[in-house]
Amino acid sequence: MVGRVKEGMRSLVRHSPGVSGLVVGLVLGPVLWWLVCALWLVLLVLAGVAAAGLAFLVSKKGLRMRDVRMLVGGVRIQLYLKNADRKNTTVDQLWESTVAWRGRGAPAFAHVDSGEYFTFGQMDDAANQVAHWALDAGLEPGTIVAVFGYNRPRYIAVWLGLAKVGVRAALVNTNQTGDVLMHSIAVSGAQAVLFDAALANVVAAVRDELRGLHSDVLLACLDDDAADELARVDGASAIGWSSLSIKPVPAESRGYARGVKTRDPLLYIYTSGTTGLPKAAIVTHFRYLTAASAFSIFAKVTPDDRVYTVLPLYHSAAGMIGVGMVLYGGAMMVLRSKFSASRYTADVVKYDVTIVQYIGELCRYLLAAPAHPRDADNSVRLAIGNGLRPDVWSKFKTRFGVDRILEFYAATEGAAAILNLEDKDNSIGYISQPLQAILPQQIVKFDRMTEEVVRGPDGRCIAVETDEAGEFIAKIIKFKSGATNYSGYTSSTASSKKVLKDVFKQGDAWFRSGDLLKRDDEGFVYFVDRIGDTFRWKGENVATSEVAEVCARFTDPAPLECNVYGVTVGEYSGRAGLVAIVGASPDAFDFTGFAAHIRTHLASYAVPLFLRFLPAMDLTGTYKHKKVQLRDEGIDPEYVPDIYFLSGNTFVPLTPKLHADIISGGVRL
Repeated sequence: MVGRVKEGMRSLVRHSPGVSGLVVGLVLGPVLWWLVCALWLVLLVLAGVAAAGLAFLVSKKGLRMRDVRMLVGGVRIQLYLKNADRKNTTVDQLWESTVAWRGRGAPAFAHVDSGEYFTFGQMDDAANQVAHWALDAGLEPGTIVAVFGYNRPRYIAVWLGLAKVGVRAALVNTNQTGDVLMHSIAVSGAQAVLFDAALANVVAAVRDELRGLHSDVLLACLDDDAADELARVDGASAIGWSSLSIKPVPAESRGYARGVKTRDPLLYIYTSGTTGLPKAAIVTHFRYLTAASAFSIFAKVTPDDRVYTVLPLYHSAAGMIGVGMVLYGGAMMVLRSKFSASRYTADVVKYDVTIVQYIGELCRYLLAAPAHPRDADNSVRLAIGNGLRPDVWSKFKTRFGVDRILEFYAATEGAAAILNLEDKDNSIGYISQPLQAILPQQIVKFDRMTEEVVRGPDGRCIAVETDEAGEFIAKIIKFKSGATNYSGYTSSTASSKKVLKDVFKQGDAWFRSGDLLKRDDEGFVYFVDRIGDTFRWKGENVATSEVAEVCARFTDPAPLECNVYGVTVGEYSGRAGLVAIVGASPDAFDFTGFAAHIRTHLASYAVPLFLRFLPAMDLTGTYKHKKVQLRDEGIDPEYVPDIYFLSGNTFVPLTPKLHADIISGGVRL
């Protein structure tokens, strides 16, 4: 820098005639040179002080280098978000800025199923087409459109295009039909539905109900060449891609020019529905920017990265985190419409994938698939996701050549996230004490009998001890604008149920995760269970995930797929454990060996007393096990086929007579 200043002074002298040149050369030049030297000296001193202070904190105050990494990343994210908030940045503006610096010809999305490639420019053109469609349809800023489609690049272009003109998208789960589908559309307040041709029959089945919601509901198919499918949906029309302009939307028609703010809703993403009807979580532009920047920064995403996802784009993992790496980090995304264990390795190798997204159950399915010669011969540097169980973690990492796993914990509607940046096996992340000043989060004592947090004599919540399970909560922070970091749901009632008040002081408010976590003495956090998935038996609390993990290991190295839940049994207090096993044949199953295995590895009260076989597991859109229906089915052999009871050292068929004896107390549990 000093050299550049000297050269600048010489240039100034060369272009300064006569006396003025002498003045500049003899007076101004040396002054500026010494000022620059002084500035460098100050910077060096400050750097030295900072290094010394950091060394002191690390050595004397227990500050760990992982705290430093978290803090540095957290500060970068906060600076970006403060700037975005100040400038009122919306997600469509972030997208357009990335198109500009990446270049219109750079690859943005690849669709494995169709072989399509979309450059940043082509994706922006498609988004512009959707924006023009919305304007032509007379959709005003704030209008909500339900988007009902499968994984493909155009799906992303749809909600990006709607965002350009201030229209909000409700991303509806493609597994929904009938009443559940109508519920999702209704709670979002959608006045229009954009759907894939492949889902035309599903939409047609609820056409009358949709008309009941809005007599003039707008229905449009996202495929132009689907006349037969379109004919099944009364009143629907094709979006008409070929007739829509790819030109940028006029500035005066943009959402930001028509009152859309950073804190306004961008998307509605639905909860998975493991415990009831889906709720529509509000995703504001600010929340999307938070997820996109945070995961891109902590995952060190660059334009050289290729992100592979088979997760549904209607959920936050793929739709916010995966796509966010493209929007913020400039990466390329490789999309497959649905998960295929047999095609995973071929896809990863063909597209030179560097980052893979996962849900824990997908990794289990991959391990159960036949080995491929190139399973570990790939460019994958990072696997990012959640729900990876301990019995799968190291096996998945080793077999598929994954350099690092970034497990995280977050909720679409939540106010915080926990990330495992240290590649710590089996941990969902790390709660950094220095970051508490920026984003306070805590694990508090929880009574699993009453399903309420525990409060002390002063009425305040109590932080858990080391290795004690409790509910994870995150502080709801109110900004100067009046907005908060908790967006909640479209239902104010559902939103308020997730808020815990007067936690550590009068008037504070914290987001309730509904999950039990625990923290070790180093600050690493581990998932214990969903609060609703925990049941009580013999006066003890049983965590279903822990029981399922033990059951799954019975067929190591290819673990069983198990779903564990509690069932009511006659007049017995609490619930007895039942393990549902998928894919195994009762005729070939080793009941005695399985009984010995679970009794060896589980406390007596946690041993499942019942076992049933399922041809397939009923899953949510994010591959989580559904439990409510199975729980409601109970154990009556007249209604539940292939169910067994743990008797002595083995499992025996649960006959109607044995069932009656158990219910009456003739057979004691």
